Amino acid sequence: MTGYNDIAKAAKLFGQSVKMILPTGGRYAYKAFIQPVNYKNKVFIDNNALPTGEYGKDSLMYIGPCSHGGEKICHRAIGEHKGERYVVNAASRFYFKDKVYYMWAVLTRISHKEI
Repeated sequence: MTGYNDIAKAAKLFGQSVKMILPTGGRYAYKAFIQPVNYKNKVFIDNNALPTGEYGKDSLMYIGPCSHGGEKICHRAIGEHKGERYVVNAASRFYFKDKVYYMWAVLTRISHKEI
């Protein structure tokens, strides 16, 4: 694997299924890496401090491909993972040599009523 396709290929082989619904109405299904946010450096999300090393119970870190719709992930998009719904609180592109290498985002669990 070389270049920016590395993440897409790795996610396809080893990632978890994700569905994204964009604020514009676009819907995408693909694979990405999802894991609980680990507050190793006492990073605060939504102004909630957690002890060092504790996992946020309602927040997930998303790292995904910059293809198959993953490049369109944005703030306020709705993500679905393992039957739970999440809203994108922050998202950005990671560049390598002027190309988008992968997308990252912080997802926060929401109830179905909040959608």
